[in-house]
Amino acid sequence: MTAKTASTSTAIAVLTPEQLAAEAQAMINKAGSLAGDVIKIKNKKFVLPDGREADTFAAVIVDFINVNEFYEGRYDPKVIKPPVCAAKGSDPQNMVPFDESPKPQADTCNECPNNQFGSEGKGKACKNGLWLSVVPADDLAAQPLTVKLAPTSTTPFRRYLTLLASSGRPHFSVVTNFSLDKSVDYPKIVCEAPVPLAMEDVSVVMNRRADAMKRLGQVTNFTVNAG
Repeated sequence: MTAKTASTSTAIAVLTPEQLAAEAQAMINKAGSLAGDVIKIKNKKFVLPDGREADTFAAVIVDFINVNEFYEGRYDPKVIKPPVCAAKGSDPQNMVPFDESPKPQADTCNECPNNQFGSEGKGKACKNGLWLSVVPADDLAAQPLTVKLAPTSTTPFRRYLTLLASSGRPHFSVVTNFSLDKSVDYPKIVCEAPVPLAMEDVSVVMNRRADAMKRLGQVTNFTVNAG
């Protein structure tokens, strides 16, 4: 039996290159952020996505987002578990848990008892961190990588932003050197030694900020395989 063929009169939609690119981005957004795009820390060294280890690396900070995460039980480095409540946002004063949070702790982060100083020792039971989207200094068109700043690294980072502001330079207009504070036992990321970018390169980075924030703002992975 001869297979039937589509009628020659059937209209076939032809996508433009721009529409194809939009579909490709939508595919990435649907799939969620890859754990492989995160720069991790092990044995007081940065571990890049390709497996290389480094004491320092130079990158441009495209953008960043506030991340609040609450975990149940005591921290155990041998047991990887996801948060039960999390929120992300550009304004730390106006954040609310994701609807997908398995156990939301409050309607807003500001009123959450776990987000108050003293809820865990002198600190907070909810971990207030920052996630940075960065691109290598020598390849501004490369796939953005994610640097996750733990609460111990957020204050130094905000001081760094203040330093940049005093010179009239936002974070996306300089190359930042990332290193680890070797004087402490816990991972503490230090941003320093900014080098100004040429204005044409600043424009390149600025054009990537919207996509970077969309990626950073994706719903937290609440599965056990969270990266």
